[in-house]
Amino acid sequence: MYENVLVPFDFSDDSRYAVECLRALPGIGRVVLLHVVYSRRLNPSATGSDTATDYARLRIEEFRASLKWEDVQVRTRVEQVRGGSFADVVNRVAAEEGTSLVAMGRRGRGAIETLIVGSFAAEILRNGRQDVLLVHLPADRGTRAPKLSSPCSGLFSSVLVCTDFSAPEVAVASAATLPREAPLTLFYTVETGESLEEVREISNAARARLEELARTISPGRGPVHASLRVGDAAEEIVFFAQEKGVSLIVVKSRGDRGFIHALLGSTSAAVVRMADRPVLVMKPSEPGNPFVEPPPAGTEEGRGTVR
Repeated sequence: MYENVLVPFDFSDDSRYAVECLRALPGIGRVVLLHVVYSRRLNPSATGSDTATDYARLRIEEFRASLKWEDVQVRTRVEQVRGGSFADVVNRVAAEEGTSLVAMGRRGRGAIETLIVGSFAAEILRNGRQDVLLVHLPADRGTRAPKLSSPCSGLFSSVLVCTDFSAPEVAVASAATLPREAPLTLFYTVETGESLEEVREISNAARARLEELARTISPGRGPVHASLRVGDAAEEIVFFAQEKGVSLIVVKSRGDRGFIHALLGSTSAAVVRMADRPVLVMKPSEPGNPFVEPPPAGTEEGRGTVR
């Protein structure tokens, strides 16, 4: 699945929970915990080092030592930033460390608290090459609550894969990336139609396409189902996830065109903000990647949007 993972770590409960959730991902060999010290006026100590940075290194090393994670190498990095974007630091370190996934808590602490689900995550998706997993500490979990024995243990028990049929196909990428035993539900939302008859025609065509896609990716893996709804895409995704007890929502970022292109209106961004469960945002595949699957011959791109 994902062998090398980067976690932007700010000592918040959500960032600690994000680290613990990684135990649910099979095949992880290395985790990098990244803490960013942001200050326009760094305060060097008598030895020439920065006291805030030194303290952050001490705290993050203590947290790393407490993990006791067998068979997984956990490294820490503390980066000093005097200006610019947190996301730029995350993407630079992710590239340097060769990570394929960035895992984050949906809420942060301090300067990045209001950015985690907004521009911070968006910039990582726009400029980075990594998939992004966003998790949220359950509402009834807090610092004083007993430690969870296995956070996110059912992360892949019911996966909702939201497609818009565009290439590269997120369903194909999900089938190739996620555990083979994970049940998948392919989901499409019809949003437009000038009449009930047109909506019905679009829905029938989309359902047939979903079912064909399900047949294509089902060999060699767990059950693959197809489901279709009519309405606002983001709302239908979130409602369906709640109604069916979905454990993980998978959406696709459109890269340079997309996630930040229409941050206030895009479906993926809205799902990230609204969902009360983990969301995995997958990046478009590079040209020539085997995940890329062209639309079926003789078909038109379906109307509707799950971006």
